[in-house]
Amino acid sequence: MTHIHVIHENAAWLEPLADALDRRALPWRDWFLDGGVFDLSRPPPEGVFYNRMSASLIPGGIATPLS
Repeated sequence: MTHIHVIHENAAWLEPLADALDRRALPWRDWFLDGGVFDLSRPPPEGVFYNRMSASLIPGGIATPLS
């Protein structure tokens, strides 16, 4: 069976999902992306990708979203 790849930047937000996946014994991998980049020149690993990244995250402590 392939894995569920959970992409996120906040470990606290991942906890409920991780607990649920573990209770169901589903194969998953943690992709903690608090920095770095994806290598888009390589094919992705097999599986399903779940994006848990916050769309409302304000980078660098800026008080207002970038426009």
